[in-house]
Amino acid sequence: MEFHQFTSDVLNLITHYDENSIAVNNQTFKQNIVVYQNQIDLIVNIDDLEKIHFKKIVKLKPEILLIGVKSNFKLDVSQHKNFIQNQIAVEQMRFDAACRTFNILMSEQRNVVMIVILEL
Repeated sequence: MEFHQFTSDVLNLITHYDENSIAVNNQTFKQNIVVYQNQIDLIVNIDDLEKIHFKKIVKLKPEILLIGVKSNFKLDVSQHKNFIQNQIAVEQMRFDAACRTFNILMSEQRNVVMIVILEL
């Protein structure tokens, strides 16, 4: 699916996605990533989510954390509680729905982070 309505020179936007990839500002990724407002982190190993990325997300204090999944990924209950205790709403949904939601929230200038899990 292609997106065209909202553009930004400073914010990350999902410009395309398909079954096996996601494009952020026209840069295509075929692996798991974390998309921040103005930065993208590759998830080299799924175990790095908790060790590296979750800590960074909590430190940045987004209003909402979207988790877009294509595979069978489930956020650990203790990590979910950690985000809630830090006043970060967590929404896990299908990958395509997360991409659309991310762009809508960015267009509303909301502080959002999205984790994209394409493969485990």
